[in-house]
This record gives sequence, structure tokens and C-alpha cells, in this order.
Amino acid sequence: MYFVGNSNPPVNTSVKQTFGNIAIGLLIDIRTSTILDASITLVSPLSMEFIRAQLVGRNLDSEIEEIIKNVERYQGPALKSIIVALRAVHNRYRSFIYSNEKVKI
Repeated sequence: MYFVGNSNPPVNTSVKQTFGNIAIGLLIDIRTSTILDASITLVSPLSMEFIRAQLVGRNLDSEIEEIIKNVERYQGPALKSIIVALRAVHNRYRSFIYSNEKVKI
């Protein structure tokens, strides 16, 4: 399944001027909570690939704090906004799992 989290980046950043917000999209195997693929709205392809590399293959359910710690190696001006978007997608995923616990997925 595909989950998205958004946040509002600082005004003086290129991502704000280009996209208006930061969105992180995660393709997740909901049986294992493994992140299969990831996308993020950043301007630099290298920045996008760096964040993607911190996410793919990780367990969104049990490794969120470790994922955030690794993402903090990104030292761009939008770091806090990236973390907010990541927490938002995590919360959306957890809400979905919680609301569907009794349904066989």
C-alpha cells in the first residue's frame, strides 16, 4: 500500500518555492511493515536519493526512531520538515493498521 505524509518547509527554501510543501510517499508491504520504495519532494536529485536510501528496506513500524536518526544525517534547511512529514506518514500508517486490525489484510 502507498502512504503519504506532508509538512510545510521553511519559507526561504527551494522546496517551498518549487513545491509548496514536502511530501514523503512510502510503498509499504503491510504484512511486514517493510518500506519497499520511497519518494520525497525535494529539489535536488541527490537529496531525494539520500533520503530514499535511509528509508527503503526499513521497517516503518518498529524502526521509526532509527530511521529518523539516519535521516538526521541530512543537513539541509528542510530537515525538520522532512522529519515532520516522516512522522505524519508513520502516523497515517499506524492509524490504518490499527483501524484494520480485525480485517485480514
